[in-house]
Amino acid sequence: MKLESKKTGNYSFRSAPQGENILGTNWHENEVEVTKEQMIEDVLNNGRRTRCVSENKTTPSLRGKNSKDVVGVYVRTK
Repeated sequence: MKLESKKTGNYSFRSAPQGENILGTNWHENEVEVTKEQMIEDVLNNGRRTRCVSENKTTPSLRGKNSKDVVGVYVRTK
């Protein structure tokens, strides 16, 4: 999902390294703004995570394709 960056004011997808954002750190420090295509590549092939929502958790959180509550990877469009 696209979110507004507090640094730039841009709405964009985010990509973050798997396992680097741990409790007690700034979760946004390791995220970078990316295009939809780069986000898909990062999540599916580069072991990174993106901000997303699920049926059970409507607050955006970092998830990758191997996260325990991810059963599929979809890109929704309006």
